[in-house]
Amino acid sequence: MSWRSELRAALRPIRRLASKVDGVMHQYMELYDSPCDSGCYECCHQMVTATLAEGVAIVDQLNELNPRATDFAKNAVPLFEKASAQFTSMAVDPKVTMESWFANRTRCVFLTEENRCLVYANRPITCRSYMVLEGSDCRTENAGAMVPTIDNRELIDASKSVGAEFSSRFRVPTGYAPLPAVMVWALTLYLYRRSGLLRKLKGTEFEDDVKAKEFWVRKLKLWEA
Repeated sequence: MSWRSELRAALRPIRRLASKVDGVMHQYMELYDSPCDSGCYECCHQMVTATLAEGVAIVDQLNELNPRATDFAKNAVPLFEKASAQFTSMAVDPKVTMESWFANRTRCVFLTEENRCLVYANRPITCRSYMVLEGSDCRTENAGAMVPTIDNRELIDASKSVGAEFSSRFRVPTGYAPLPAVMVWALTLYLYRRSGLLRKLKGTEFEDDVKAKEFWVRKLKLWEA
């Protein structure tokens, strides 16, 4: 089985779970008069958490959109440079919290200039299961403040369980962390597993970007040699 086929098989559980979560959230939307609707992007300023499996699913989508190696590097690497910068700020500044992240209007790296989600089809379960309760609206008088939301802990726990199975399959540590950190890990894993992609990038202007990802592998010690 090729790496891509193996990857697709390993990602099926998280994608099935995503579909189920979408169904659950549709039911919630019918029960509550939530202000959440298409075009709202307030929750895209939160410190979202995700599993490595969800991060890899996002990287795979970006690769689908940019099948040529150089196109993938050109369009995807800048996103992960932003993720690296956000990850570093979280690691070195103890003042960075989930509350401050939202209050400071820190944009998700996948939120486009048009305020649309670049990876909406593969957004993490944390994003899929987020819904503000009726009577609150983070876009108006509550802008920049935390607002009451549904209890999505069971859905998050389900994503952690599926993520653990994915990590076990590829012999990498199980991780559930802020999205910027997860995306740095996911891109590195994807690049290393897809050795053909790495070879195509060598000798190009993006080779240094690949080497930068090797630095994160050594620093974070993500998986067994």
